[in-house]
Amino acid sequence: MTKLPRRPLVVAAILENEDGAVLIARVPSTNGGTPFWQFPRGSVQADESAESAVRRLTWSDMEIQVEIVTGQPPIVVTVDGIETELRYFFCDVIDGSPRTGMYSEFRWVAKAQLCEYDFDVHSTPVAHWLESE
Repeated sequence: MTKLPRRPLVVAAILENEDGAVLIARVPSTNGGTPFWQFPRGSVQADESAESAVRRLTWSDMEIQVEIVTGQPPIVVTVDGIETELRYFFCDVIDGSPRTGMYSEFRWVAKAQLCEYDFDVHSTPVAHWLESE
């Protein structure tokens, strides 16, 4: 029996601070496009779990240590023409503050104001859902 190749797996962190605000990250524009906002995310490496990837990405990309509260089942999305599994994790911030690097800007935003921002196509429904909580 032929084993089908695994879809790439991407994780996204929905980080909430002690005030209940959610961290969003601005992705720099490429090729003159409009910059957009998203929940911090990145790819899972072949040798790690999705949970380990969230911890690694939040620490290495933002210098934030997190505690995972809950993870959602993966959803299948298309990223740059490739079918990908995207999995969101709700996390509490244990320590640290965001630093720029791969993102041009971070903002802590009250859930009620999330839809005032231009999110990427995959983050938009999540922002609307969080805003309606």
